[in-house]
Amino acid sequence: MYTKTLQKQLGVIAFVVFSFFILSTVAFAQDEPTLQDKRMEARDVFKADVEVMKEKRADVRTEVMEKRDEVRNARSDIREDLKGDVDAMRQKRDEIQAGRADNREVAEEKRDALKDERTEKRDVMKEKRDSLKEERDGRREEVKEKRTEMKEKRETRRAEMKEKAKKRIEAYAQRIVKRFGAAIERLTKLGDRIESRINKLEERGLDLSNARELLRVARAEIGAAQTDVDAVIVAVREALENENPREAFSTVRELFRTAKDSVKAAHRALVEAIHEVKVGVGTRSDAPVETDESSDQNEG
Repeated sequence: MYTKTLQKQLGVIAFVVFSFFILSTVAFAQDEPTLQDKRMEARDVFKADVEVMKEKRADVRTEVMEKRDEVRNARSDIREDLKGDVDAMRQKRDEIQAGRADNREVAEEKRDALKDERTEKRDVMKEKRDSLKEERDGRREEVKEKRTEMKEKRETRRAEMKEKAKKRIEAYAQRIVKRFGAAIERLTKLGDRIESRINKLEERGLDLSNARELLRVARAEIGAAQTDVDAVIVAVREALENENPREAFSTVRELFRTAKDSVKAAHRALVEAIHEVKVGVGTRSDAPVETDESSDQNEG
């Protein structure tokens, strides 16, 4: 823009100089003294025009410099604004990254807590299984030893047992054994129904591993109860053949109590399995448990 303005002004000056030159030539041809005056006047005018052009050129240069300063200032302001926006974006990014790091840390802590909880539950279940196995093995060994001991004394004490006492003891023992057998049968059927229910729910994608483990414990308790009842049957037979049935029947009563406790333990284990199934399907954990064995506890 500055160059075009300067070119126009130089063109005007050239035109003015050329015009004065033509006029001075014509005047010289008419009157030589007057031409000299005209030339002097034209030179003065030209100098005045040159000064004016210099002033205008200075004004144009000043204006151009001011425009350049305005552009520089505008660019500086834009640069500062962009820098502020970039800093804000970086700060926001850092905050987001910090938040993600916190979330990852919390998630890792939860995973570790769940892992520890599962490990603790497995350890508890293992201890319970080992304890049940030791208890069951101890009962078996005790029954075996008592069976051997009573068998050794059976021949010498058989003659002393009275027939009436035999029948009364035998009838009582049969009633109790029959009651225990019915309870064990109902518990076994209930365990089968629970297992069927667990299988169906697992097919629907539910995790009932805890309920299945409790059912396994319950079946072990049922097996222990059956072992105790079998021991009662053997003990009753041996007591009936004992020389002193009243004295021998004290051992039978102890075995009855052991079998009763085993049936109760099996019932409790099944109740826990049912409770765990309800937890697995999202029902209320405090809901009453209804089973066919509800009366067995009272019968024992």
